[in-house]
Formats: sequence, structure tokens, C-alpha cells
Amino acid sequence: MKLSAPAAQFASLYDGTPKIIVVGAVTGLEAGTVPLRLLRLVRHDGGYLLLSGDTEPEEGEALRALAIPPAAVRALWSGDEAARRDAERLLGWWEEAGGPDSAPPQMAGDASTLLRGLLAQAFGEIDGLHRRNAGLQQTLSTLREEWGRSARLPPEAVELLDALRLSPPRLVFALPGPASFTHIRPHETGPDSVSRLLLGKNKVY
Repeated sequence: MKLSAPAAQFASLYDGTPKIIVVGAVTGLEAGTVPLRLLRLVRHDGGYLLLSGDTEPEEGEALRALAIPPAAVRALWSGDEAARRDAERLLGWWEEAGGPDSAPPQMAGDASTLLRGLLAQAFGEIDGLHRRNAGLQQTLSTLREEWGRSARLPPEAVELLDALRLSPPRLVFALPGPASFTHIRPHETGPDSVSRLLLGKNKVY
């Protein structure tokens, strides 16, 4: 599969902004509904182009071939059977170029299906963060006990380990924009929740 992008947009494919690749004609997702950059996969000159938003390739515009899959892609979204075939070709290229299990999930259907899938994805990642945080707390507790048996720790080190071990887990979503919180607010709609839960890379503090 030959995959290219306009040279002017090439660098933006590899920044940390979360993205969705839209394959084929889809409707119902208005601009700004979710804080994700929309990329479109379109057929072009016997291959495919990745375009940002509603842009179209200009006549004679320089193109660059992709050898590495784009970064921070949360999903491939396709709306009909023809689009799903193109999405499957893209997923095949992705696995070949990026390695096994490197491709993002494929979501098919309308905008509400996409939003539900993204919300489930976000909750799954939050659960994973909680589990990793619990494992870290257990490791700190074990480390303190082992060090206490083998050496006399400075009081500052003991205080630090206790603070880390006993503090409740806090999930923070870091992004180059407004802060977000993990609690679902009762008045929020599905898109509102997705907007706050999928704002960027997850960090545990």
C-alpha cells in the first residue's frame, strides 16, 4: 500500500496531538465535538493520502511517503463497506510498518458508535492506570520493608516512601490546553465525557 501526505502536513502527523483517521464518508461528528484532530484517508493516484481536516491536495503540491505510522492515533473510523475495505488495507500497512499490535482499533458506524467506543477506550485506560498505581504502591511498600531490614534509612527517605505509599492515587491528563478531571459529571453528555477523558497522554502522579 502506498500512503502519502502533503509535505506541509507531514510533521503534524507525528506530534502528540490525539487523532482519529476517518475513512470514507461519515457524518454526525461536528467540529469540536471531541478534542481530537481528524485525518482523512482518501484515494489518490493509485495509492492513498492522509489529509488533515477538510483540506484538499493542491495542484502540484509536494507529497511525502509515509514509512512509519502516524503517532497518537486513537481509532480508524469508517462508515460503510467500501470504507471498511480501505481501512483494512490501512491496518495491514500499519501492522507491517509499525509491528504487530501497533495499529489503532477500527470503529465502524455512526458518530454515536464512535463516541461510545472512545469513551470505553478511555475508561479502560483509566482502569489500567489505577492498576499500575496499585502495583507501584505495593512495590514501594516492599522496598521500604527490605531496606528497613538491611540498612538504616535516613528519616527523609522513610518519610518520602511512606508519603508515596499511603497517598491516594491521582490521575492527571496532561495536555497543551485546559486541565481536565476524571470524574464524570452527572449533567454531561457522552461527547462531553469523551472530551475530558481523551485530551492527551495519561500520567500517574
